[in-house]
Amino acid sequence: MRLAIASFLGLTSLAAAAHAEFTRVPGAQQELRDYTEEYSRCMVRFHHADARALILSNTPNDRLERDFGNLYTSKPLASVQECERLFIRDKVAFQLQPDAFRGALAAALIAKDMPKAEAGNFADRAPLSHWAVNTPAVLTVEHGDAAKLGTKDRAAVEQIGRAWLSRYGECLVRGNARSAHDLILSKPGSAAEASALAQMNPVFAGCLAQGETMTFGKVVLRDAVAVNYYRLAMAAPVSSNGVAH
Repeated sequence: MRLAIASFLGLTSLAAAAHAEFTRVPGAQQELRDYTEEYSRCMVRFHHADARALILSNTPNDRLERDFGNLYTSKPLASVQECERLFIRDKVAFQLQPDAFRGALAAALIAKDMPKAEAGNFADRAPLSHWAVNTPAVLTVEHGDAAKLGTKDRAAVEQIGRAWLSRYGECLVRGNARSAHDLILSKPGSAAEASALAQMNPVFAGCLAQGETMTFGKVVLRDAVAVNYYRLAMAAPVSSNGVAH
């Protein structure tokens, strides 16, 4: 299966604030990412317990606003009163994308709670639960074909992509937890990031079934690794007979 999801997952959107005189502003993806990451760090500072609960619960995207409305909103944000370090360009608002926010929030939690890598590769942690794919279809989509997809097909691709990537992220963390931690805390585009990716290279292919390929960007990869690292690190160890201890 070849599933290209970079067009769907891990991206935020930037728009004009909700005032008639403002016009839509496309913005650079890095700017959007910076807003999302700073907002996530702010949420961890002021709502740590809820941020932790959001990541550990693995709540589906369509329930984030209902279950964690104090952290996530689908409405454009022009300012956030309690986030004094979040400087949003004048007359611009940004909109959180659930997958990007989830990944940035997990990375912020790891930076605060786990500045040093956990020992081992979480071999004593039970398999994580992941989102189910509620469709039997296996859709193959090449890059650039997103515009041709119908609404139902697009939703199915997103669902399959999220479920697959969630499992892939767990496999990567278990395959090289130390380098996964280094990747999460590295600055994008830095030598530290390149080194962590190089160290993880053997597990990239090892976590794929034979003949299976996946196309996505580094941001999406980092998000999947961050979410699964935090969930595994916080999971209760289990004994060889499967009992938590």
